[in-house]
Amino acid sequence: MKSKTFSGRSLRSSLKGSTWILVLLLLGFMVAFPVAELMLIGNQTDEIHRMTFAMICSYLIVPGFLVTMLAAVVNALNEFWYLFSRDKIDFYHSLPVTRSRFFWEKAIRGLVLYLVPYVIMELITMAIAVSKGHGRHLITAAGKMFLEHLLMYLLLYFGAVLALAIAGNVLAGILSLCCVYLYGPVLGILLWVLEMMYFRTNMGLKEGIAEKISVFLSPVSISVALRTYSGQKNFWIIIVGGILLLIVLAVCAYLAYTKRPAEKTGKSFVYGFLEPILLFMVVIPAALAIGTMFALIGPEENRTGWWIFGLVLGTVVFYGILQVIFAMDFRKMAAHKLQLLLLGICVAVSAWILHTDAIGYDTRIPTMAKTEGISLNLEWIGTESVNEPQMEVSSGSYKLDRLFYFMGGNYGRWTDAGMSDKIYEALKEIASYQNSKECSGTEIGVQFKKKSGFDITRQYIVTAEQLGRLLEACYEQGTLKDNKYDILEKYRQKVSFITVDPLNELDDQYSVTLEKSDSQKLLDLLKQDIAEASPQELIGIPCGQMELYATSYADMDEHIAPESYAEVGRYIFPTFKRTLAFLKEKGYAFVMEKENLKQYDYSVTYNAEEMDVTDPEQKEELAQSLIHELECPAWLETEAGVSVKVALNSTESAGESLNGIEFAVLKAKEPEFIKKIVETGEEEE
Repeated sequence: MKSKTFSGRSLRSSLKGSTWILVLLLLGFMVAFPVAELMLIGNQTDEIHRMTFAMICSYLIVPGFLVTMLAAVVNALNEFWYLFSRDKIDFYHSLPVTRSRFFWEKAIRGLVLYLVPYVIMELITMAIAVSKGHGRHLITAAGKMFLEHLLMYLLLYFGAVLALAIAGNVLAGILSLCCVYLYGPVLGILLWVLEMMYFRTNMGLKEGIAEKISVFLSPVSISVALRTYSGQKNFWIIIVGGILLLIVLAVCAYLAYTKRPAEKTGKSFVYGFLEPILLFMVVIPAALAIGTMFALIGPEENRTGWWIFGLVLGTVVFYGILQVIFAMDFRKMAAHKLQLLLLGICVAVSAWILHTDAIGYDTRIPTMAKTEGISLNLEWIGTESVNEPQMEVSSGSYKLDRLFYFMGGNYGRWTDAGMSDKIYEALKEIASYQNSKECSGTEIGVQFKKKSGFDITRQYIVTAEQLGRLLEACYEQGTLKDNKYDILEKYRQKVSFITVDPLNELDDQYSVTLEKSDSQKLLDLLKQDIAEASPQELIGIPCGQMELYATSYADMDEHIAPESYAEVGRYIFPTFKRTLAFLKEKGYAFVMEKENLKQYDYSVTYNAEEMDVTDPEQKEELAQSLIHELECPAWLETEAGVSVKVALNSTESAGESLNGIEFAVLKAKEPEFIKKIVETGEEEE
């Protein structure tokens, strides 16, 4: 006989008992949609007047998500709270209705309670947008927002139902709900912190496995990702991941409810096999976190001992807490000692993996097939730099979004460099160098642009030779040349003035300042020289450096403060003939005449031993090899431990002169007598 206990009529009847939920959600969506829209439109600015309904919806996604989360939790609790009462379980499960039908009836009732207030308030929001002249792309934007919120609701709802179905009492229900919603983000953050602490190449960005765990292992985080990844190329990966997670949660919630043993009500978890799984999920990461914390706060001389103590303490404490929760008895804190021993072994193995980088985090790079290109952070390899204008901070959300975007983009300025076999081989060599005992050099940032959209960023230590090979490959077969210098074209029309300084000027008093008209001419000539320069020339020895200053950006972007300015530094190389000729016409020559070299005294210091250079030929040879150490590009090697102080001729020696300027010696032009000093520690006779 077919039961009519649950039918369309009974559904309508049961909804009457949930009127308070309808009222609550109507108020919530009224604030999230129409009220928020009116507040946004009421901000009378030019950017608001240009807004389409799609842009308005992008702001309503967040308040809509908060109300959606409230709806999912309230509906789940309203429908399944009876699972914690033996009397109610006996009553409901004695009805002539299968648990399967009971489950879907409750799910449909909760969905109706969510959709009715949502649709009403979204229609009102659309009407307001049309009346205010923001009705472009109305149906498409409203449909997209509706589908995103619907996916969020189903994820959050079935996640909450799963948490309630596996728990046997209220305390376990609260803990399991927190676990379903927050375990993924918390574990992702913990892995991110551990990567920063234990792996030297980590740049402090949450990415890779930590990012994927944070996003895909929680209905809350994947709902947030639907907003944060909107418009990016990996947005469809988020959508697919959300649908797959929804299927998993729905199936698990269905099975957990329909197979739930009613006699286990009152215990922490009605399924005993979940307890060891939860032990491993919680104790191992918690012990690693406690061990790392003790290692950080412990004394420097005994940091390893404190680290081990923290690992042991974290394992024992969290194991005991969970055992008490499982058994609801403090006497069971030390139960199942074999489990504790096994957990301790797992914690020790995990700690060893982190400490020794057994997974090859620092030396592994994405495969070339999965990588569409790389970007380089070139801010640390010399004195070439870019400081762009800051955004104004205001209470307007659009401006704050732009500010955060700017701040994130300038955490390190990244320049696209492309990808090729030669570039990839250079990167493999650099990555394999990271764990060698001789690893030393300059730090560079490398961002691997993966085809999936989930980029990987690393901070590598490179030698001058390795950096030179990488840059040469990126100039020759990649896009680094165009992308590195296109910023000069960006600011050409807005340039205020340019300063140019030689890198080997001996008295440190020589500087060129060009006004706007001459600066623009210089940039035009520089553009031609760069276009004709070979990769080998662009990693050669620079003879000077230019600094471009551009001001008055208010007409370029209304969100940039009018007094802001941009500053761009780039090297000038000896092969830039047009640029150097133009500077010479202005009366500035970057090559010092031989007779001028006689005006200076030289003092070489090596291993704290100071020696004056008096031979004219040695002076001339030495002068050609000097460069300011702080201005030396990282792809050029200087002689370690050797410094040269240069001063104008005086009665004092160069080393004693208070006006002496210190230089480094380039290995590429290192005089023979300097090599002799380094080899023997004595000045050549």
